[in-house]
Amino acid sequence: MPWIKIEMVDPDKEPAPARSRPAPTAQLAAEGHKWLAPVLGLVVMVLVLGAVALALRSQAPTATPQTAAGAIYNPTGSSGAAGNTVPVGDLPAVVARVNGKDITNRQLVNETNLNIAMLRLTQRPVPPDDPQSQRLMQVQVLNEVIDGEILSQEAARQGVMVTDQQALQALAQVQGSSFTDAQLQAELARSGLTRDDLMTWFRRQVLSNNLIAQKVVAGVAQADQQNTYKTWFNDLQSRAQTEMFLGSADGAVAKVGSPAPDFTTTSADGQSLRLSSYKGKGVILNFWATWCPPCRAEMPYITKVSEEYKDKGLVVVGIDMQEAAELVTPFLKQFSMQFPVGLDLTGEIANTYRVRAIPTTYFIDSQGVIQQMHRGSISEALLRQYAKSIAVQ
Repeated sequence: MPWIKIEMVDPDKEPAPARSRPAPTAQLAAEGHKWLAPVLGLVVMVLVLGAVALALRSQAPTATPQTAAGAIYNPTGSSGAAGNTVPVGDLPAVVARVNGKDITNRQLVNETNLNIAMLRLTQRPVPPDDPQSQRLMQVQVLNEVIDGEILSQEAARQGVMVTDQQALQALAQVQGSSFTDAQLQAELARSGLTRDDLMTWFRRQVLSNNLIAQKVVAGVAQADQQNTYKTWFNDLQSRAQTEMFLGSADGAVAKVGSPAPDFTTTSADGQSLRLSSYKGKGVILNFWATWCPPCRAEMPYITKVSEEYKDKGLVVVGIDMQEAAELVTPFLKQFSMQFPVGLDLTGEIANTYRVRAIPTTYFIDSQGVIQQMHRGSISEALLRQYAKSIAVQ
């Protein structure tokens, strides 16, 4: 997921006048996917409406090419075709569910087309006009929609509100001098969207900002805000009952009882890492990040189990979530991690494996079939139970 720096809305203050300036360039998790920083990130980044700055997600590294279950890597950064709007096509009627609330295919298509419209308006590359690239963007946007729904539900629970004035100011900040009202209306019409669709989206973004500013980072030193937010939101994600019914770029999706989707990525030391190369051994596939407290808590005994079972037909494969190698390498040394660790710089592997919070751990048998999935920190006793069940010897 992209690293976005935003300015939080303080609803108790009078909004500052909109400044006329071009929207800045979003930082991407993968420079190759120049169209893959959804405008969900672009818009939030330029909400210069308050005084509290927060870095969302993990730091954006300069990515190296990687693929996951057929993901498209575009090293040229070309914009491809003009970028037609994305149809509903063969999407399931319900693409996700968050705490019992459905996210429909029409919602996802509207959100994706809104992203494409805003990319055009701000003169950024749009996804190539092919089914795989469109699906890759849909998966990325779906994750952002799910996150937005989780935050909206939490805002409602805590009584946090948003005003129309704040949403209008957010639009003005994004628009700046980049495009006119007439250009905006024309692009919305071209994409089959209305201004109401646009303003609904802006209200959700500002609502999320209000929630974080008021309930999460209020009173927190600026240097600690990023980790405070990430820890809080990771816990919120882990408690949310989330189901995804949309797979990765080629439709692959991980589920217990089915073959583990293959992927190829780059390890922390720059080597190629492919999941299927471990077929014939049991695999503990562990998703984590260096900033994640529960990940740190379980890593000592994951490392211990890795050493104990390395000659018993079992391997641990770690997947770091969207951090640069220079951040990951000291972590590997700190915990004496000798097992292979791949970098999921674009988040596509996590999308395929439906990782909604970390740590998340999959247990894959020697035939490549997923036997167990555990979300959240795992106890040493349960880790050993699952490890024994998939070890070859």
